[in-house]
Amino acid sequence: MHIVKEYKRIIEYKGVTTEKETKKYVFYNHTIVICFDRNHNISVFIRGGQTFSYSKTKLLKATLPFIIIFGHIYQHTGYGSDFKVSGIYCVALFFFISGYGLEKKSAINLKYIATRIAKVLLPLLVPVCIYLTIQYSAFDMDIGALVKDSLIHYNLIVPYSWFFITLILLYVVFFLCRAITIKYNKLLIPLVTFALCSISALYLKCGLQGTYHISNFAFLAGVLMSKYEDSIMAVFHMAKGRLMLAVLLLITLCVALHPFKGSIYINVFLYSFAVAIVLSLLKDFTNRFINFFKDMSFELYTCQGIAFLLIPCDKTQPLTYALSIITATILLAWMTSKINHSLIKGNKQA
Repeated sequence: MHIVKEYKRIIEYKGVTTEKETKKYVFYNHTIVICFDRNHNISVFIRGGQTFSYSKTKLLKATLPFIIIFGHIYQHTGYGSDFKVSGIYCVALFFFISGYGLEKKSAINLKYIATRIAKVLLPLLVPVCIYLTIQYSAFDMDIGALVKDSLIHYNLIVPYSWFFITLILLYVVFFLCRAITIKYNKLLIPLVTFALCSISALYLKCGLQGTYHISNFAFLAGVLMSKYEDSIMAVFHMAKGRLMLAVLLLITLCVALHPFKGSIYINVFLYSFAVAIVLSLLKDFTNRFINFFKDMSFELYTCQGIAFLLIPCDKTQPLTYALSIITATILLAWMTSKINHSLIKGNKQA
């Protein structure tokens, strides 16, 4: 076919010097074309940026916190049953992104992990101070007892902050697994799998069920996606691969609608892969609003607990209550994000 021959000619051209040839090269290299030969087999596949690149996570980082918040609103009011189990999958996608990003790093050392942990803990600093101040001044709570109780319930003082503890734990576990298997790379996946199963068993032993011990398996899916991305996407970009994707989505839906014992583990794994593959088939989509909420993704997650504390639950007007929670969370997250950026900027200047 002409387009395939033209692409091959440009790729093999030893010196693209003219503006016309350069534009033609860019055009063919950044256009997805599936070309079939006479036997209807895929002969050449040309793609430009059609992978689950880290830039594709912007949309997820901007939207997932809001879905999680709506899930927590349902827990308070019973309003919005569609978000009843959304938390497990949304948190799982965050862990998926973390696993994907860590595996992409060619060199992970102690300094890098320490920096990552600091970036995770920084969004908690301001919300923790605000939360403790409100609890002490408005509700006359014993700060010592409050801190002790939150730690017992696997939180870093602010409600729902267990996510950050697990995220830090996953960072450390992956660093140790990478260090152990540095000369035996093929053992990395089995070792990470064993570590995640051990974490899940520990959580269950401590009475931490549901999202706590299920969602972290998506971290393994992220590592696998990153490690074998080229092979995976080469399959799913083919015509037969599109059919496989449809089957994958159908299986995920069936398991969700007709759960069985242990099915949630399978579904979290399949769901993470399905979302990543669907996103990879789409063009990068971003705008000012997505970038705005993406940049304060962690702050949105940490500040929701303060919003729930400040705004009394009103089951008679759940929609108004939900809008109030969302508005308060956004304002608190924006303020926290501004303070965090000032702290980072001041630290760099020092």
